[in-house]
Amino acid sequence: MNRFSYKHDVQQLIEKRELVEFGLQGASTFGQGYILKYNDDFITITAVNPAYLYSGTSIFPTEQIEYLSVDTSFLREFAKRVDATAVYQEALQTIQTVKDFTFDGFISCFEGTQTYLEIATDEDSFVCTIVGHDETIVAVDEYSQNNTQRIAHSYYPKARIKAILLNSSYAQLVQNFLKK
Repeated sequence: MNRFSYKHDVQQLIEKRELVEFGLQGASTFGQGYILKYNDDFITITAVNPAYLYSGTSIFPTEQIEYLSVDTSFLREFAKRVDATAVYQEALQTIQTVKDFTFDGFISCFEGTQTYLEIATDEDSFVCTIVGHDETIVAVDEYSQNNTQRIAHSYYPKARIKAILLNSSYAQLVQNFLKK
């Protein structure tokens, strides 16, 4: 009898570029996308929006993933409309400078770059640029779609972070507003 290995199965999904549906703990909705990286602690997923286009890349602690589904009737139909190669290439371009697929790796990679990220906590999410960090705290400049200037310089315990999202629709909205 073959031994089941979740890690092996997820690695196969990555290699095959299999479209997945994923649910997050505490979220009432689900998403579709491609898993880009996986390790025991973190999973990096590129999202595909309802218009079948690239919709950002996110890193989550693996324990935040409530479920992964593949090969459902919905995903089979959805996949027919997605240009998987284009989505995958855009996602890989977004994370090309990331060397360590952890929160610290993402924070270090985008620190001081003026890249607008969305950071999600249990309470809310906000768009920011990473100013600095140490072992336990990340310093950010927060922005809003309602203000053309920084709204706050804040310090967050890394332990409160539940996800880091690159090119999310919210971050793009804020970035576009700031360009005005």
